Amino acid sequence: MAYSADDALGSARGKRFSRRWIIACPPVLVLFGALAYGALLLLAPPLLWVEAIPRPVDAIVVLGGDGPPRAARASQLYREGMAPHVYVVGNGDCLHISLAMINAGVPASAIGIECKSGNTWENALFSLPLLARDRIGSAIIVTSWFHTRRALATFQALAPYITWLPVGAKQNPNLIDIAASRDGWAVVLEYIKIAGYVVKYGLDPLPTIPRRQAAAQDHDAPASWLG
Repeated sequence: MAYSADDALGSARGKRFSRRWIIACPPVLVLFGALAYGALLLLAPPLLWVEAIPRPVDAIVVLGGDGPPRAARASQLYREGMAPHVYVVGNGDCLHISLAMINAGVPASAIGIECKSGNTWENALFSLPLLARDRIGSAIIVTSWFHTRRALATFQALAPYITWLPVGAKQNPNLIDIAASRDGWAVVLEYIKIAGYVVKYGLDPLPTIPRRQAAAQDHDAPASWLG
């Protein structure tokens, strides 16, 4: 089969285009990924963050993971007299969180521990016997700010008879700091986890808190969000 000069010229042009695309593709993908990453972080406060104004309740439930900030926030709430009982739930760092709270002035006698649960659903499921034993009717959930929506939805799904008030461990997240830290990827992963919970557990991703308790519900982003 014979090839003309036009065929050869077209083939050469095609090869040059392919080489240019191979060279240009990685930077384009990096740029697209960076834009998507930034967009997901910017959308995180209105989509992932629900916050209640802390008020006196029966208990404080501290979820495992990102232990030091959660321990510090829960200890602060306890010292402010928000609850007489504290429950630390989740394997991995439950003992570390408990010890940090004791060092922060929370009596060991006030702390209950559940160290077997490995995810948010199990946090709620495995803590319910402790809450039922102590007749808990209202509780503050302390977790990472971007985890508050899924945590609230999960605890409401498994124990709708308890009044749940979500409180983020860090009250004023900073976008620049988060983007440059591992928390940024944790925020991005949270979108995937919510979708997974909707599929696996039929979770309602739009939990509600008592209107008079809403604090961060109506914000787009706090002033400190952008630094």
